[in-house]
Amino acid sequence: MFKKILVPIDLEYANAGSRVLPAAKKLAIDNRATIALVHVMPTIPGFIAKDVPAGYERRVAEDTKLELKTLAEKYGVPSVVRIHEAQGGIYPKIIECASEINADAILLSSHRPGLSDYLLGSNAARCASLKMLGNCSARLRSGPSC
Repeated sequence: MFKKILVPIDLEYANAGSRVLPAAKKLAIDNRATIALVHVMPTIPGFIAKDVPAGYERRVAEDTKLELKTLAEKYGVPSVVRIHEAQGGIYPKIIECASEINADAILLSSHRPGLSDYLLGSNAARCASLKMLGNCSARLRSGPSC
């Protein structure tokens, strides 16, 4: 059913991937699918960028890739690790990455909705609401840290 599964991971949470990676592994095994992990890195604002040391963004991207590989190994998830640097919002970059790799599933965890989520919507809700290429999204509910 699924051949390419995209798993966005927010590395800012202490338990990043703790719920979604075991679920992704099972889904991949059941479907003989491949998994791509992605962490959307924020762009450094222009007014701060002038004070950032040369090569900082490259080092952060390398550290992020290593952290994603470590998570994949921890949960036994064979994966192709992809890193995207956000030039806009999180969910547009998730959708862009899904389109680039021709993912037919996006599996992401989500926090419990707060007031801002009801007003603005969460990234998971936005990804789930899009109808692209027969795409399917699943939200795995977890506590404050997803």
